[in-house]
Amino acid sequence: MLTDHGTKLHGWFKKDYDYSHNIGRGATLYGFRNFLMNNVGLDVKSVDQISPPYKIVFQQYSSRASGVRSLNFKEQINAVKREFDKEIKKKEIIVETYTFSEHPIEEQMQITSKTSILITACGGGAVTAMFLPKGAGLIMYYNDVNKGEKQGTNGKTPAHLDWDFLNNAAYLRTHWMPISTRKSP
Repeated sequence: MLTDHGTKLHGWFKKDYDYSHNIGRGATLYGFRNFLMNNVGLDVKSVDQISPPYKIVFQQYSSRASGVRSLNFKEQINAVKREFDKEIKKKEIIVETYTFSEHPIEEQMQITSKTSILITACGGGAVTAMFLPKGAGLIMYYNDVNKGEKQGTNGKTPAHLDWDFLNNAAYLRTHWMPISTRKSP
């Protein structure tokens, strides 16, 4: 069964971390990515590798859930622009921001497939990370503030939503960051 989390509940409950559903399925997950891209008419070979200029994309408001997972990344965007000022001026690095829910899925796929580093939060929109090219970095902010409270876990489990898929998509370099660290870039 090819799913993002198998029979588990996205990562809201402690038992969701007892085993990995997608272990060893990196090639299958990448093949599924390519299948989807081909079906919308995107040339997989042209976006199969990272090349200059390197694009850093901030996916704002990736979750429709109000509050902690609805992020604008203002502080992080400013910090990245300060840190890479020279490279940005030389057009070696491009920094872009999107609210993907305002773009058709084909455009989301095209943007993501040409991205070197995607910065987003766990939530419904984060599935677009599947379309990153081989070797791309994914910085995924997860809910460590009120944790899984809304799903009945009494706040004992950080919400690493869809961790099973993202940790086993072998073509990605996934990094998990607690949302509470976001205030100081």
